[in-house]
Amino acid sequence: ASDVTVTNGTVSEFSGNGNEYSFVVTPSADGAVTVNIAAEAATAVSDSDIKSAAAAQLSLTGDVTAPSGYTVSLDQDTINTGNDEAVSFTFAGAEVGTTYSYRFSSSGGGTPVTGGGTISTATDQITGVDVSGLGDGTLTLGVILIDAAGNRGDTTTDTATKDTTAPTSHSATFTQSGVTAGNETAIGFTISNAENIDYSYTISSDGGGTDVTGSGTISGGSAT
Repeated sequence: ASDVTVTNGTVSEFSGNGNEYSFVVTPSADGAVTVNIAAEAATAVSDSDIKSAAAAQLSLTGDVTAPSGYTVSLDQDTINTGNDEAVSFTFAGAEVGTTYSYRFSSSGGGTPVTGGGTISTATDQITGVDVSGLGDGTLTLGVILIDAAGNRGDTTTDTATKDTTAPTSHSATFTQSGVTAGNETAIGFTISNAENIDYSYTISSDGGGTDVTGSGTISGGSAT
């Protein structure tokens, strides 16, 4: 091992016998790595006066820096029955040429969803991820990048809420006991026992006419 000289690197796992030896060179920093084997490092078995010449220098490029500075963001704020089979996320600052590995998990349980591929642009969008098998709750996406040298970046994460359960047990009642000529332009109704979500309504009559429609947002479990 003393006959091997390395610039910008270290030698380990030196082993062998006879006419065959091996060792591992680990770069110390990014950049050029050179390996030199000195003259007379080997001696002929048949004649101790026959020594080996210096080996041709081996040059390599070291890469010990892991990908960094990248983030991911889920493209859906809320995941529901309309999009849970086609969820997507977008990179920012990704290193082109690295491979990515992702994992979706849910606070509501279910088998994590995993996948991966190769980064082609710094802002790649990954589409068509099916998370329908995960339970409702907070979905967490974790992603890592790995470069060609095997350096692993840190896990970057994003979260979104998954809610595929339709609202139930809510009710709506008119605030007027009847509709007359005196109040027909200001009819009201109350929604009770509701989630804090958006709502839409339609008022129709069996006597015909154009339906009246509208929408709003529930706050505090009820709206009037």
